[in-house]
Amino acid sequence: MKKNLSAKVTGALLAAAMLLSACAAGNTAAGTAAPETSADAAEAPAVEAEAPAAEMAETAEAPAESEGASGEWEGDIDEIEIVLFDIANGNEGTEPIVAAANAITEKTIGVRASINYIPFGDYITQLNLILTSSEPVDIINFTALPGANFSTLMANGQLMDITEYMDEYGTGISSLMGDYLGATSMDDSIYGVPTYRSYGSSSMLIMREDVLEEVGMVDKARSASTWTDIEEIFAAVAEKTDVSPIGGGQIVGVNGGSIYGEDAFSDAIVFDTLGDTNYLIYNNNGELSLLPEKESFRTQQDRVRNWYNNGYVYKDSILDSTDPTVLISNGAIMTMGISGEIGAEESWSDRLGTPVVGIELNRNLLRASSINSWGMAVPVTADEPEAAVRWLNELYTNPDLENILVWGIEGEDYTVNDGVAAYPEGTDATTARYHKTEFAYGNYFNLLPWDGTPANFREIAMEYSNEFEVSPYSSFNADLSEQNNLIAALTTTISKYKGDIFCGAFTDEEYDSYVSDLKTAGVEELIATYQEQLNAYLGK
Repeated sequence: MKKNLSAKVTGALLAAAMLLSACAAGNTAAGTAAPETSADAAEAPAVEAEAPAAEMAETAEAPAESEGASGEWEGDIDEIEIVLFDIANGNEGTEPIVAAANAITEKTIGVRASINYIPFGDYITQLNLILTSSEPVDIINFTALPGANFSTLMANGQLMDITEYMDEYGTGISSLMGDYLGATSMDDSIYGVPTYRSYGSSSMLIMREDVLEEVGMVDKARSASTWTDIEEIFAAVAEKTDVSPIGGGQIVGVNGGSIYGEDAFSDAIVFDTLGDTNYLIYNNNGELSLLPEKESFRTQQDRVRNWYNNGYVYKDSILDSTDPTVLISNGAIMTMGISGEIGAEESWSDRLGTPVVGIELNRNLLRASSINSWGMAVPVTADEPEAAVRWLNELYTNPDLENILVWGIEGEDYTVNDGVAAYPEGTDATTARYHKTEFAYGNYFNLLPWDGTPANFREIAMEYSNEFEVSPYSSFNADLSEQNNLIAALTTTISKYKGDIFCGAFTDEEYDSYVSDLKTAGVEELIATYQEQLNAYLGK
């Protein structure tokens, strides 16, 4: 595995990576933090913009086995099983889309896929059941969701080493992604393929514009630069509406790697989380310590506690496991946190079915967890790993397949006007038969831009991505395969406290007990494991 990722940013922007509710039941704690400033990231190589993947795909190599003179597959058809993350509707309306995708892949690579789309709220549980019961699934999504992310699946030994298959059948992916595959590799072996996109992101708050208009705070939100500004908005919403200003756990968890101990957004501490999804490790120039013990992190949590005491946090947050996107869509809350990029405001307005205002809090470091937060992998239980990698290679290099898998069938699920895709006349986000998450599957750069963004959105996104700093640990992946019992003990401890700590419903004594119980569960041993491997990675 490369010591540092290439600084090339050749994909389009991840329109919005989902924030998970840290305090909602079934989700893990939120809020991370990082070295004191961007200086903690040391000097990073300059980011270069390259041609979109759609152009590069024209020259990418693809497997030729069993192809005839016409370029069509002439061998047997392999059948594979795929499990994909979905933000909303699951398998509803997917049958014709899967058939259209198979019409391509049966002809080009000799693969027919059955696809099971699992909604956001069920994905962690269902994926765990599939993998632990050894169901013969050939491709899965790994996600930003704790419990279904790359680090956890690797630690559980659930991902297959696909290096030999990539060498023969995944050459198109390798040509496109190059060193980015280091974020899903360990010891020079490849265990997955990240979604191909621009990996620069910002921590943001998304607020319903109609609620802001009702309280006369649209301009205030668009110009907000401090948490004092945000609190003034929350106070007005709490006083003048029946909407909760913010969902619990949405404040501190907007993106792992940020601490908001100071009032000004510009004073946020930003760092590389090293793949820690439980918000336990603070990384200061390669020296690791316990995040909840950091004074600025405690200050951040005290701010959340004040919000909770003032009635700004959704009252059912501690026990309610409802997806925050549902809560903001149905008007229960005004605000949620996301990790998003250029175009995020338009994208989330479309996804939520209501106009929103996006507030950038800080730019995030480009790090391994930025890259491997979403992607696809072959589980160790796969029956057809060769066919699975052939299918992945086709997805990443064939724009037709990518657009079908995300937007659906042209003329039925979307139309194209001046190079931009949109819902057909008479349909929208609430009535569309098929419309999936653009950041979860394959090669985002091969997608048509969606309505609300310009036709040259990909080029704009590349320019935007030049502004992001690359972490010196950008290809580091900790091997936690020997720490399963320790991680289980820590997970139990986190589950006990996460609702209270990350929704702000805690006392000083409870916060101290949280830290003490983490230590009893062995968190210092986990940090030492990370430190030892990071030192080896850095050649110390």
